[in-house]
Amino acid sequence: MATADSTRGIGARSRSVWWPFRPDRALLAPKPAVLAAVACAGLAVAGATVVLGLRNDEVDHVAIRIFEHDWLIVNYVGAGLIAWWRRPDSRFGPLMVAAGFVNFLGGALGWASADVPVTIGLVLALLPPMFFLYVFLAYPTGRLAGRAERAIVVGAFVTAIGLGLARVMLGDGMPGGGRNLIQVVSAPGAVKAVLDVQLMALSGFCLAGIGVLALRRWGPRRAPRRPLGPLVDSFALGLVMIAVLFGSHAVAGAQVRPNADRARGWRRAVFEGDVDAAVGAGCRAGIHRPRELGARPGSMMGGVNGLAPASTAGCHVRPSSSDRAA
Repeated sequence: MATADSTRGIGARSRSVWWPFRPDRALLAPKPAVLAAVACAGLAVAGATVVLGLRNDEVDHVAIRIFEHDWLIVNYVGAGLIAWWRRPDSRFGPLMVAAGFVNFLGGALGWASADVPVTIGLVLALLPPMFFLYVFLAYPTGRLAGRAERAIVVGAFVTAIGLGLARVMLGDGMPGGGRNLIQVVSAPGAVKAVLDVQLMALSGFCLAGIGVLALRRWGPRRAPRRPLGPLVDSFALGLVMIAVLFGSHAVAGAQVRPNADRARGWRRAVFEGDVDAAVGAGCRAGIHRPRELGARPGSMMGGVNGLAPASTAGCHVRPSSSDRAA
């Protein structure tokens, strides 16, 4: 069993989990130069979103669309960097940073005029909301605690990417953008059928995620302290809005495009439902001490919802002013 080493700080190795299927993987605490580089990359991506949106005449309500994209990118990357800097042994910060960049890959990248970015954006058009599902289920440690959470996230990712790839190969495209490089046939009817299946399946994964969050909030194994309850409720509300949006598109048979109507719809659902809650979660995970987040003594933020203890080997935690005063 790993033991804590209080002499380790910036650059110390941790045995905490980053990807849920690699529990033995160590991770270096971030250096200031790394954090600065990631922050610059986030600002560059936000700027690229503005440029791509203004150069594509097919983007409707361009100012609103750009604002929604950049709001998600800047807030997730910014709050993730705060959490990563303050709690390098928690993987929630890097996970939020990744969510911000994935939002760009599955959204504004599809506005480009070049063929390769458009193809990538089309395939990943529905991955960002499922990545947010990952973020919600991994709060506050950045780890997926159980098999149910892992099955939901893996299934959601496979559906978002796999069926997205199939849809693009059948001829899905983005008007006004570059050419779809992997189109095999042009079958609009098949595209619509695959899209309906994809939307319904992703709605189901969101509803399953709501069930997991409900068990954490009210189930028999809930944590003794529940300061995270309002955040969990906000996450669940956002998933409800995404599930309803996707399900209504599939059932109503609306003709929607990956990087237009449906992408705008889920981003608005997240934007209105829980962006502020997720950002607050990232800042809370980075600023508050583990005990304030409902963690048990000797655990890194109490595992997920304080249920599963995690190793604190090599954990560098920046002391708060009250800790230094003590």
